[in-house]
Amino acid sequence: SGEYIMLMHCDDLQYKDPYIGYAVSKTINGEYSFQGPLLYQGKPIKKWDMGTFQDHDGQGYLLVHHGDIYRLSADYKEAEEKVASQISGVGESPAMFKKEGIYYLLSSSLTSWERNDNHYHTASSIAGPWKKQGLFCPAGSLTYNSQCSFVFPIVQQQDTVLMYMGDRW
Repeated sequence: SGEYIMLMHCDDLQYKDPYIGYAVSKTINGEYSFQGPLLYQGKPIKKWDMGTFQDHDGQGYLLVHHGDIYRLSADYKEAEEKVASQISGVGESPAMFKKEGIYYLLSSSLTSWERNDNHYHTASSIAGPWKKQGLFCPAGSLTYNSQCSFVFPIVQQQDTVLMYMGDRW
């Protein structure tokens, strides 16, 4: 569409009516215009912790807490299909990357904003089946006092280096 799409957690002032919202802009650093809730089957996705993933073919996905994954429309303005649902053992703050044909799904334990040991799952398809692999940082490190947020791909000539980005309090 030639637009930049920002997906976000929206809520009321009492933090009791969560949904995934979106905004659009003509430039990445421009003024974004809030469009409302991201819809799936005509209804807002009533979740809070969320992440996004763009596959190598450009297909976008919305990741939400407790292991739901939605395939986004080509313009990223709605969720077209729920490709995975309630993946066992997936918690909060989901992040995903793909390396050598394998998808990695990171998430933190269900401790709200409190730091914890984060874990990961793997699958050969975004639809799964997903297998819980364990922790991705040393046990007891509380993921170096952070919670997963995003995996930043640094594309080099012969390989892509993946950088963990975590929220830290």
